[in-house]
Amino acid sequence: MRAFNRLLSLLLGMVLVAVGALAIAELLAAVLGQPSLLVPATRWADALRDQAVSDTVPLIVFGAVGAVALVLLVLEVRPWPKRRITWATDDHGAWWLRRRSVEDHIASGVVDATSATGAEVILRAGRRRWSAEVLADAAPAARPAIQQRAEELLTRLAGERPVRVEVRLRRARRAA
Repeated sequence: MRAFNRLLSLLLGMVLVAVGALAIAELLAAVLGQPSLLVPATRWADALRDQAVSDTVPLIVFGAVGAVALVLLVLEVRPWPKRRITWATDDHGAWWLRRRSVEDHIASGVVDATSATGAEVILRAGRRRWSAEVLADAAPAARPAIQQRAEELLTRLAGERPVRVEVRLRRARRAA
């Protein structure tokens, strides 16, 4: 999401700079009595005077702009999980861990130590509690082993914080 934000900010900045430069150039042309450079102001003003807000074209344009703005607002306001999580040590220091690395570590630990053939982990690390959602490819009989292994790995990483592990099972894939 960070890359999306940067690209969106770059695009918005470039558009604002271009529109500002065009507005200054048009203003200077109007002050000096020259014809307009890019924006035909008289034709534009006449077209706007002839249109009513309730006409079809303005309504479509307003609706499209509003829809794009709403999508961008939802994307920006949505709380995204942090890329790094804090791992507190015994001597009151702290390390930063990459969330994806911790999720991959737990998933590979579950697959290596249990009968699961695949696993995905979604980690939620808060100040008070860490929780993980494990989606594993395994038989229902393997659920307790998967739960225990995921809790062991998460407890080792979370330190003194309480942990919660939720295991969901998918049908185990069969070799062809």
